[in-house]
Amino acid sequence: MAQTLLFKVSFRTGVHIGTRGIGVEEAYDRHVPSDTLYGAILSALVTLHGIKYLDPFKIRKAPFLISSMFPTIRGEILLVPKPMKLPFVVFDTSLTLKGTEITKRASMFNRLRKCEFIDMDFIRKLCNGILISKLMEQNDKEDKEVVVEMEDGSRFRIIEISQIKILIEEKYVEKVGSVEIRSVEKRVRNALDRVTRASNIYYAKIVHFHEPMYFLIHIIDERIHGIETYELIKSTIKYLGDKGLGGERTLGHGRFEVLKIEEVEVPEYKNKGGGLLCMGLYAPSNEDWNRLDLDETFYEVESRGGWSQYPPSPRSIVHAFKEGSVIVLTSPYERISHEKLGTILVESTGVIRVYKPFMIRIPKKLIR
Repeated sequence: MAQTLLFKVSFRTGVHIGTRGIGVEEAYDRHVPSDTLYGAILSALVTLHGIKYLDPFKIRKAPFLISSMFPTIRGEILLVPKPMKLPFVVFDTSLTLKGTEITKRASMFNRLRKCEFIDMDFIRKLCNGILISKLMEQNDKEDKEVVVEMEDGSRFRIIEISQIKILIEEKYVEKVGSVEIRSVEKRVRNALDRVTRASNIYYAKIVHFHEPMYFLIHIIDERIHGIETYELIKSTIKYLGDKGLGGERTLGHGRFEVLKIEEVEVPEYKNKGGGLLCMGLYAPSNEDWNRLDLDETFYEVESRGGWSQYPPSPRSIVHAFKEGSVIVLTSPYERISHEKLGTILVESTGVIRVYKPFMIRIPKKLIR
C-alpha cells in the first residue's frame, strides 16, 4: 500500500545548490530542487546498498516519488510552492469589473504573483472544498497587502520573511515573530589554470537555512529486491546527511541532521475537476503531452543541466515545469494518478535523472 513520508531536516552547515551564473556561482536560496535531491539519494543508495537498487529506475519505473525540499516556519508551519494559478483568481471570469476596480484587481494580482510560498493549511482547505470567498487589501498599512478570506471565515495574508513573500494564515502571524528562514553569503574562490598557472577569481554563493526544511517521499513499491523501501530510504537519507548535499561538500557544506520521519496524510481533492500541483520539477513524457490540457495548465519552464560527478560528465539539458505549476489533464485522463506522470532519463553515461515529482491534487476552481 502506498504511503507518504515527511522528512524534516536541519542543515548543520551552509549549502551550495548550484545554478547558472556569470562571475558568481549562483545557487538556489529558497529550496532544494527535486532532481538534485533525487540524484543525491540515488548516489547515496548505490554507495550504501549497491547498484542493483537502481534497477527499477533503469527500466523507467520509480519505486518512490519525492518533492523538492522546502522551508518551514518554526519547524511547524510547512510551506508549499504557491500554485501558479492563484494570482489569476483576482480576474475570475464570473466577476464584472469596472474602472477603478480593475486597477485595484491588477495591484492585487501583482502582489499575489510575487508571493512565493503558501501555508500548507491553505492547500488543505482548498482540498476540503473550502474555496476563496473574498479578496481584499489591508487598510491599516500604507503598503497595502492582499488578504485572502476563505469560505469558513479564516484569513490568509502576505508577510515577508528573509526577503521571501509568504501567504500565511493570520492566526500564525504573531507566532512567526522575527524568524529568519535563510541568509546568503558570497565566498571568494580561486581557480588556477593548469597550464599557465593564471589565477581566476570567482565567488560561490553559500546559503544558510536557519529553519528546519522538509520534503515528502511517496513510496509506491513496498520492497526493492526484497528489502523494505522505507528502510532503504531511511538509512540512505541519514547517510546523505553525513555525506552532504549539493556542491562544495569537500569544504564541509551541505550536511544536515534528520529531525523527524513520520507518515503523513497529504491533502487531496477527491472530486472531479481537479488539477495537480507540482511539488517538484516535472518533465512531461511524450504520452503526458497528449494528456495535458494546455489551456487550463499553468506552468513556468526551467532548464536543468549541470555536471555529473559519477562518472564526471556534462548532463544534457532538460526543460522541466517548475515547482508550483498546476497540471490539468484532459477529461479522459483527469483521474490518472500522478504516479504515472513524468520522465526518467537514463543518459549514455549511465546517469539517472528523475523528473517524476510528488504532486498534490487540488481543485481546478479556487474561488467561489
